[in-house]
Amino acid sequence: MAERLLVSVLILLLLVVCGHGAKATKVRWDQQMAQSFDVHDDRQVRTRLRYQELLRLAGDRFGRGELDAAFNHARSAQKLEPANPAAYTMQAVVEGRRGRMEAAGELYRRAAELAPRQGDVLNNYGAWLCASGHPAEALVWFDRAVADPGYQEQRADALANAGGCALDAG
Repeated sequence: MAERLLVSVLILLLLVVCGHGAKATKVRWDQQMAQSFDVHDDRQVRTRLRYQELLRLAGDRFGRGELDAAFNHARSAQKLEPANPAAYTMQAVVEGRRGRMEAAGELYRRAAELAPRQGDVLNNYGAWLCASGHPAEALVWFDRAVADPGYQEQRADALANAGGCALDAG
């Protein structure tokens, strides 16, 4: 009887050990490891990502009222991509909030020069011109913004700005 019990325990032990070993060698498809790769972006991609991060930081700081930090981040972005109007626009927004309207205007103008067919940029410059007492010139920029085929969803913004500017001008 004791011998039979011992044999049963040994068989049970072998089943557990063998069963455990068999499970350890099985690999399910969802547990397989993906092959590891080192990805190295080229300099242009890294510059673009840094530019976007700096503009995001500028927007965050602006939202918190940290105007110096916002301006500095936007200026750093501008240095990375001097032909991209977004950094100039962000700097213009900061300067406008600071009450430096002439500086804001120069930055809006520069952004518009860099993106002569980009509706949002043209609308921004038009809005600045109107607020600065140049309604006739502003209307030209609003018309250019409306003409941008890529600006059709926001077209109402430029039209509303143009209408308000025309009303203010008399």
